[in-house]
Amino acid sequence: MCVYRMDYIHIPSGYKIIFECERGVIVAQIANNDIITYLTEIYPEANYLHYENKEADLKHLINLVYKAISDI
Repeated sequence: MCVYRMDYIHIPSGYKIIFECERGVIVAQIANNDIITYLTEIYPEANYLHYENKEADLKHLINLVYKAISDI
């Protein structure tokens, strides 16, 4: 079982990026002040249940997060 949480601050935009993994499933969130947006709200095809604790899946989520930040 894998459990972790990583929080990052995207310096140019000030958004807080949160990656959580519980039992091998990764969830990505973008926070602006007190408003938290899940990546699946922006990209429904990025259903977090499909992302596992694997390097390729994490890289794909990171790319989607940066795409979402640039689109906001």
